Amino acid sequence: MTKSFDNLLVSHCAPTLARIKAASLFCYHPQMGEPVCQILDLWRCKFKPFGVELATMERPARCGVLIYVYRPDALSKKLDDPEIQRFLSGIGYQDCSCLQRCLSQLTRRMAENDTFPHEIGIFLDYPLQDVIGFMKNKGKAQCACGCWKVYGDQVAAEKRFRQYAACKRIYQQLHRCGHSVLQLTIPA
Repeated sequence: MTKSFDNLLVSHCAPTLARIKAASLFCYHPQMGEPVCQILDLWRCKFKPFGVELATMERPARCGVLIYVYRPDALSKKLDDPEIQRFLSGIGYQDCSCLQRCLSQLTRRMAENDTFPHEIGIFLDYPLQDVIGFMKNKGKAQCACGCWKVYGDQVAAEKRFRQYAACKRIYQQLHRCGHSVLQLTIPA
C-alpha cells in the first residue's frame, strides 16, 4: 500500500521533491478498500514542514485518483508573472493572484471535462509559450517533445528534460538503496 505510493511519489514527483519543478501530477490506483484519504492526510502532514502540498483532482472518466503534488511558494511565484495572469484571465480564471483560488478553478475545470484543460501546463511548471503553442497548434507541429510538447525555446526545454530525467534516475536509485521519500525531499 504505502510502498507503492512512495514509489509513485519518487517516480513522478522527483523534480518537485528536489525543488527544481513547481508541481507534478500522477494517477494513483488504490487497491480495493485502500484508505486513500488516510494516505493523503498522512502525506500532507509529512510534507508540511518541507513546503510540499498534495491535492486530488477529479475527472469525469476516472481511472484512479489524480494526485497533484506542488510547492505553493514556487507555484505562487509562477502565477505572479503578469503574462501568466493575463493568459489565465483570458481563459476565464478570476483573481489569478490567489493560488488556492486558481487551483480551485483548475480542479473545477478538470471535473467538467473529459480531457485535461490545456492550462494545466501552467500548473505543472511548463513554459507559457509552450502551453499557448500547444493550444494554437492543437498539439501538433511541435519543435520537440519530452515531458511536454515544445513550441518555444527548444534548447531550454531539452535542458530541463535532461535535468528532470537525471533527477528521477538519481532519486529512484537512492530510494532503492533505502532513502525515504522525506530524506529525498528538499525543504522549502
